[in-house]
Parts: sequence; C-alpha cells; structure tokens
Amino acid sequence: RIWLRCRRAMSRSRDKTGTGESHLRPLLSTLQGSQGARFRYNELPSSGELTVESDRAVIASIEEAVRDRYVQYALLAAGVRYAESAPKARDKDRVFSLDSKQMQCKHARALAAYIESDSRLADMTRLTLCDNLLADRGVRDIAMFVVAAPHTRNLRTVVLDGNARIGVDGIEALSDCLAAPTCALTVLSLRRCELGDARGEALHRGIAESRSLEKLDVSENLFG
Repeated sequence: RIWLRCRRAMSRSRDKTGTGESHLRPLLSTLQGSQGARFRYNELPSSGELTVESDRAVIASIEEAVRDRYVQYALLAAGVRYAESAPKARDKDRVFSLDSKQMQCKHARALAAYIESDSRLADMTRLTLCDNLLADRGVRDIAMFVVAAPHTRNLRTVVLDGNARIGVDGIEALSDCLAAPTCALTVLSLRRCELGDARGEALHRGIAESRSLEKLDVSENLFG
C-alpha cells in the first residue's frame, strides 16, 4: 500500500529535471527489498523542486512511512541472521548488525526492546550501527537500554561509525554509560562522526572512569 501511495503521489508532481517516478526509484527499490538503504535525504523526492509545492509534505510523510517500515523489516532480518550465525560463532564475535538501515532516534527504543525480548541476543558480543541517522536521543537510549543493560552483559564492542548527527549530549550519554558499573564494553568505535573538540572533551570523562574500555577509535573526525 505504501508503494502504491508513493506512485500516486509522484504522479501528481514532476521534478523539473525528469519524471516523478525516476526520482522515486531509490526509495521504491529500498521498499522492495534491497540489501541496504542506498538513498540519502538529498536523493529523496521531497528534497527536489516540485511543481506542486503542497505535495512536498505528503511525499515526505510517505517517505517517513517507508523508512519506518524498512527499519522494522531490517531489525527482524538482523535477528534472523543472528540466529542463523550464532551456532557457528561460539568461539568468535556474535554480531548483531544494522548498518546503513536509515535508523533514526525514534527507532532506538524499538531496537532496545527487541534485544531485550530475544533471549538468544544475551550472547551478543558486538553491535554495529554504522552509517545511520542516529543523533543524541537515539545514542542516549542505546547507551542506557542496550549497552549498560544487565541483559547484554556479554556485549564487548559497539560500532557507531558514520553517525554524523551525534552531538555533545549523545557523547555525554556514552560517557555515562562507559562509567557505569554494568558496562563491560572493551571497544567503542566512533569513526567518521564529525566529532569536534567539545565532543572529545565530553568523551574524555567516560574514558577516564571506564573500568573495561581497552580501545577507542575516533579516527576520521574533526578534532583540532
């Protein structure tokens, strides 16, 4: 139904550089089951020049519905992959991966609830959420309800590379998490997050107070 709504909405608005459907194609290909979310905000129909400007809000709401549905599907698919790989990974990292899945802050609680509800994920040792759309609130929820949670006591590595919207509040939440006695994290990666000096200072406290952290990767950032 969402797919049909996308087509109908775009049939009413044409971008000046081509047909509506051609600009909708990245979004539709994701909805129809691509291996990763391959579109960016500036590739979505609502970011273009519309001949009927009032259609922008309608199209944006459809995009948001598609993204929510896609994240839900990606979360379930990641759970299936984890369950299938777990028996083969007894002596290796047991990885739960949601890289490049257009995750926003509002999806962080759903991720936390899913991890808590599936007892198989109690053995998870590595969580990767690279190249998503996570900002402060989402990082705070992941830190509080996933990383420092008692049901993820085996979690050792968290990778948040490429989440460029994380601000000082998000980094402070990670620092609080690192300092918490329930946090057993040994590796934290924040590569390509556009971190500057203010966020680096906020992270320093957590590093100093952490009882377990052995490796922190903050390469490819904006430190002075």
